Amino acid sequence: MIAMLWGNPEFRRNVLCEFSASRLLVDPLLIGLTLAVMVSSESDVKGIVIGISQIGFIFLTVIWGARQAGKAFSREFAEGTWDGQRMSGLTPWQMTWGKLLGSTLNAWYDGAIMMALFLIAVSIKENLYIAVLGALGWIGFAVAIHVINMIQILFNRDRLVQQRRLSSLIVFAILLFGWGVGSFAYDTDVFTLVQKIHWWGIEFSGAFFAVASVLAMSAWAVTALWQAMRRELLERNHPGWWLAFLLFWLFWAMGLLVRPDASSKSWPLFFLACALVAWGSVYPPLLISRKDPGYWLHLFTAWQRRDRALLLHLFPNWITSIALGLILSLVAELSATVLQSDRSSLSFPAMLLSSPLVLIPFVIRDVAIVLWFNLAPRAKAPDGAALVVLAVLYLLIPLLLDIGKGNPSILYYAFIPGIFHEHSSSGALICGTFFPLLQAAGALFLLRLRWQTHWAAAARS
Repeated sequence: MIAMLWGNPEFRRNVLCEFSASRLLVDPLLIGLTLAVMVSSESDVKGIVIGISQIGFIFLTVIWGARQAGKAFSREFAEGTWDGQRMSGLTPWQMTWGKLLGSTLNAWYDGAIMMALFLIAVSIKENLYIAVLGALGWIGFAVAIHVINMIQILFNRDRLVQQRRLSSLIVFAILLFGWGVGSFAYDTDVFTLVQKIHWWGIEFSGAFFAVASVLAMSAWAVTALWQAMRRELLERNHPGWWLAFLLFWLFWAMGLLVRPDASSKSWPLFFLACALVAWGSVYPPLLISRKDPGYWLHLFTAWQRRDRALLLHLFPNWITSIALGLILSLVAELSATVLQSDRSSLSFPAMLLSSPLVLIPFVIRDVAIVLWFNLAPRAKAPDGAALVVLAVLYLLIPLLLDIGKGNPSILYYAFIPGIFHEHSSSGALICGTFFPLLQAAGALFLLRLRWQTHWAAAARS
């Protein structure tokens, strides 16, 4: 492993630039002196060592390491050497690990000292299993934070960077997993497990599941950085990575819903939850990916030339999410029809409103609104403007129509998907079924009109 890393030119260059031999002696000496001062007046030596090792790891490895990781890019951007790096002949994988580990080697050296103290103290106080789990959790969290800082500096360099879609979503997921899953598994005492977790019917300890989840998300974060490096080195990314990440997320999250004693009648709810997650995954890539006219003209040209590789490279990830949402919605509806006998007594509008299929016109309308703003000839903050419109449609208008506080107007059901509210009257059923279709049709008409007015001629030339 060490020989492989040292054979990486980018890693070796970062080590020689960033790592100083004096720190091999100075850092352990300073940490040892600090520890000696702290434990000299305390009786609970093991507890003090555990606390200092974790706090030291946070400041020296997580925070300072994230700063050093970000400097690996920001310094090269400022000095104008990044283009030379891109033409150096290094592979994206070499660049990923070379910058991720080479630029943070000082931080990881200090972190290794802290984790050694942590492992020894926790092994004595609790047991080796808890110590190893805790150390792995901290290491995975530190790697994720380093990647987050590196990716956000890459993206902030150019707000119109192409193909940001996969990486930003994984960064957001890391933030959720790093603290959310950890707090879910542990009590205020980090070594006291509060519960067992059932995942796909298999029982795990809360600590093991939390640490495994953080490590898995850290692996996806490194994958996101690798994808970003491929883009920087002008290599094409495949949309299958986004689909793989979505399926992983669904597999992880839905496993928490499957109980060991679950009956077959609970499967429709399981598929419904999968469909809702898939539909929700449309919006983040829709808002963070490139959608300007130049992008669409580039995509249209690739289509005309039948350039399959370029089409896959440019293919929008939110379309993949729409396709996955549609498939899972059909599966949810089919399973509900087969396994829930009481659905046969419902009218067609009532059956449709209780199905995730009712989300289709809402998603189409929202996508059309976002694209309409992005296709403006001189668009300024188009995604922000689209978010304002969506907030009006989903929040302000329903709030105004629900003046009766629990007794809303019939038009209320035209702006909130029927799957999220009760709908008993025939007027509400009709309004919730057909008005969203009219909104989607109107948004698509306006989108087509803007394209035909401003960009269709350029696409044909």
